[in-house]
Amino acid sequence: MKQEIFDDLRPFRDEEVPSAMQRISADPLFLKAIQYFFPDKSEDEIPEFLNSIQTIHDFQIKIMYHVIKYILDNTSDGATFSGIEKLDPKQPYLFISNHRDIFFDTCLLQFYSYLNDFPTTQISFGKNLMITPTIVDFGKINKMYTVYREGKTAREMYQHSKNLSDYIRKTIEEEKESIWIAQRNGRTKDGADDTQTGLLQMLNLSQRKKSAKEALVPLNIVPMSISYEFEPCDNLKTQELFASKSGPYKKLEGEDLKSILNGITEPKGRIHVYISEPMNDFISTISGDKNNHIQIEEIRNEINRRIISGYKCWTFNYVAADLIEGKNNYQSNYDESDIERFHEFCAKRLSEMKGDKKELKEMFVRLYANPVLRKEKS
Repeated sequence: MKQEIFDDLRPFRDEEVPSAMQRISADPLFLKAIQYFFPDKSEDEIPEFLNSIQTIHDFQIKIMYHVIKYILDNTSDGATFSGIEKLDPKQPYLFISNHRDIFFDTCLLQFYSYLNDFPTTQISFGKNLMITPTIVDFGKINKMYTVYREGKTAREMYQHSKNLSDYIRKTIEEEKESIWIAQRNGRTKDGADDTQTGLLQMLNLSQRKKSAKEALVPLNIVPMSISYEFEPCDNLKTQELFASKSGPYKKLEGEDLKSILNGITEPKGRIHVYISEPMNDFISTISGDKNNHIQIEEIRNEINRRIISGYKCWTFNYVAADLIEGKNNYQSNYDESDIERFHEFCAKRLSEMKGDKKELKEMFVRLYANPVLRKEKS
């Protein structure tokens, strides 16, 4: 039964790739998407190209590397990376990351790993994003493991969490393969990155007889920060926050797909990926006399501190922070023309939103201000 659960959660294996590529190459919409990223290939060449891919490594090098590079070249002003030199390519890690974009956050780690001769990681794939069979095939070929976020009962939700915890531990400890997971369910909507206590509690479920610190050390936790100059889907995030004020937000059909496409195609400005040193030295200093709740909170706070300190703030972040605070604390990081550019940027994005413009603007500006304010507080 446990193996059946793991088979449901795991990505594809190499032997499953050829049949998945045949299914993918029969999807007209996917063929059109691939041609967008490979404009030098004719419409007739695309199916043959896809069917030539026989392994996960083939897929990640021949397709994903090219797709990520294409997106960076055409929608960003360049990406910088730092921190991977602290890691050992022969060791598996659990990367716990802030989460700003549904698709591209994980792409950046894969890209960075490949450039530095590190194995690519398995990456989380929310069941809610498995919208079509083609997306499922695409995700599982790209080393995505399934995360169930909902359940009909509390018991069912607990079992999903336990299964995921067991799967992550098995992947890291037995299969010696790294895992990427977001620090929270869903993307940060207000720019304030925060690790959910429930994430660490979930990871602890697979070793419940041990203390939290004993259970988490073998996972080799590594915090990481992804910083975009222009927040992905900033207008959609602000609109969602605004709508959430009147009650629980219910996504419209196709909303996740729209966010994925916007995240791929919209300008990103500059991007920075920072990888922290592994957490085990810190975790080992926590007193074993403390109860699990306190141990988990200390680990959560340290993950937050590292993610926040590793986040790179950009010009608009500093402008927004001073506008929100009504001060000039960060004016050394911008000039008058930057303030004018930010106001123009806000006006354009606000024109795409519905609701009280004053309230929406404050939420939007705070989205950009919070990385700076969180850094100061941290």
